[in-house]
Amino acid sequence: MNAYLLSGLGADKRIFTKLTFPKKYVIQHIDWIAPLHNEEVTAYSKRLSAQIDQDQPFVLIGVSFGGIIAVEIGNFLKPVRTIILSSASGAGQIPWYYKVCGILKLHQVVPTRLLKAPTALLFWFFGIKGKEQRDLLTQILKETDESFLKWAISKITTWKQNLIPKNLYHIHGTADRILPMAFIKPDLQIPNGGHLMVYDQYELITKILADKLN
Repeated sequence: MNAYLLSGLGADKRIFTKLTFPKKYVIQHIDWIAPLHNEEVTAYSKRLSAQIDQDQPFVLIGVSFGGIIAVEIGNFLKPVRTIILSSASGAGQIPWYYKVCGILKLHQVVPTRLLKAPTALLFWFFGIKGKEQRDLLTQILKETDESFLKWAISKITTWKQNLIPKNLYHIHGTADRILPMAFIKPDLQIPNGGHLMVYDQYELITKILADKLN
């Protein structure tokens, strides 16, 4: 069975490198594509889903922004299971202050170089632990396309979807600062899990995924 992985905003497939999956799964990384002008997230998700072989049963696993896209895809395709981590299962779980930023379009006036700057504040928000994680996030941010970054931030802050896909399972860390637990209603809470728990708590996440995927 295919398992399609969607990475987060300011991240790529390297975020999954420490995970291992049950042998029956063939791991497929979904690559981000360039959004069209003023493209809505649902339309983008439908174009992105062209990378999915619908003739075979499959599961979706999304982290952060990848989780939002997984929710969208899960609503119009039929995955066996959709698992999201460090993400939101609907617009109601996006913090109100992000929505205010979206209404005011603040992301459009902030220089992209500041959004991509590897600062101590950014590391704190992501819950970065140690040099390895700092170097990884710094490199990923450096390689992130600026236009895609701004588009994705706009889509997160103005997301309207509240339809939850069938067989959705939501895993979230109690120490997530990007999407604080106060706004989230997950199926499973990971004690002290930060936004990058899929990387820094990979052994625990591997065990949980193995259980849910089996």
